[in-house]
Amino acid sequence: TTKLHGCYRLYAGKTYGRLFWLLVAISTGVVFVIVLAELTKQYKAGNVRTQ
Repeated sequence: TTKLHGCYRLYAGKTYGRLFWLLVAISTGVVFVIVLAELTKQYKAGNVRTQ
């Protein structure tokens, strides 16, 4: 079974730990949005090469 010990430890953790993981989560989200925007731009450009 899966447990949520990690979530509780993050909630009950120290401020610096919380800030670190918040920064990691926000950074990951920003990178995801940037990559998604770039892929969408390339897709809409229609520059698809086939052999």
